[in-house]
Amino acid sequence: MKVDWKIFGGLCGLGFVQMAGYAVARPASESYFLEHCGSQRLPWAWIVVALTAFAVTSIYNRYSANVDLGRLFAICAFVSVGVLMGLLLLARVAPGPAAFALYVWKDVYIVVLVEVFWTFANAHYALETARWIYGMFLASGACGGLVGNFGVGPLAKQIGTLNALWLVVPVLLLTGGASALAMRGAVRPSGQRPADVTEGFRRVLGSRYLLLIVALVGVVQLVLTLIDYQFNASVAQAYPNLDERTNVVGQVYGLISVFEVILQLASGLFIRYLGVSATLILIPLVLGAAYAGAVVVPVFATMACAKVASKALDYSLLRATKELLYIPLPYAERAQGKAIVDVLVYRTAKGGVSLLLLALGAVAVVPLIVAFLITWLGVAWRLAMHFRSLTQRTPPVTRTP
Repeated sequence: MKVDWKIFGGLCGLGFVQMAGYAVARPASESYFLEHCGSQRLPWAWIVVALTAFAVTSIYNRYSANVDLGRLFAICAFVSVGVLMGLLLLARVAPGPAAFALYVWKDVYIVVLVEVFWTFANAHYALETARWIYGMFLASGACGGLVGNFGVGPLAKQIGTLNALWLVVPVLLLTGGASALAMRGAVRPSGQRPADVTEGFRRVLGSRYLLLIVALVGVVQLVLTLIDYQFNASVAQAYPNLDERTNVVGQVYGLISVFEVILQLASGLFIRYLGVSATLILIPLVLGAAYAGAVVVPVFATMACAKVASKALDYSLLRATKELLYIPLPYAERAQGKAIVDVLVYRTAKGGVSLLLLALGAVAVVPLIVAFLITWLGVAWRLAMHFRSLTQRTPPVTRTP
């Protein structure tokens, strides 16, 4: 297993700083949203997130296949800074609309930056190497999350939740500047015309394998978003004070980061000895057991445990195994089809949850989660079989053309 340690170290550092900034942005923006909009408006925010994700994916797909990824990451980071600063200034005069927009911003900007990061990693590393080192990338990000999540609560108490969000600005500037060094030579402009979003859709629709990944990502996000909805309602009821709620949300995400680090460091062993297929199937079984506790004993503590389990598994074992699924694919499918899956579907699923909640009401949350967990298990089984077949007959593509 040959590894370029300079690139490896650069990606670990980039992951750390990137997720440290998000760990400040997420609890602060979510708490600020609950203060000025209330949990009942979350479904509407998710619909706007889905629409925004579609627009962003359309722009992203025009350049992802033939623009150097370090440059693309920097552009995305700097645009995110500009939007954030504008919204923070708007919050001084119109806190309600700004709170709504900040929630949408934090949901979209991070998934784009993470997408560019993993597109580079999937293009640079072979499958056998990725099995071992992807957990290290995730652990680096989780350590950054630990710093941000456990720091945002005290910061919010000292300087206020809105002011804490200003700290994300220099972090994004740093990640944007560092990306050119961390992602050297990933994709060289090929002179081809920029692709549009329809080309990405064609690649997805033309591949049964990518469609199964779409189904997996979609059902996972449905489950996680519904659990998130229950958690937000629970924390808003248990902690009505804004800054105290920001502190508690930060602590919950801090616990998520602790478990992430543990699982991420162990992910290489899980994938090596259980395999990608068995790991995919194990994850919904573990989450289902954790959620059962929240259903049997419906209090804030058990709901927080379900939240921790859902996010910790998502950001560790699930992320590592999901990224491995893309490696056997040709580069164009990884760059364009993957963007449709991981940017658009990832956030559009929240719009689907919103429609379900608006149509059926909050009382339907528990049966919906149970049904989607069962569906998740079935999709994971089918995808595991396809992955095993694909890797047995096709050698992985390790470099960009």
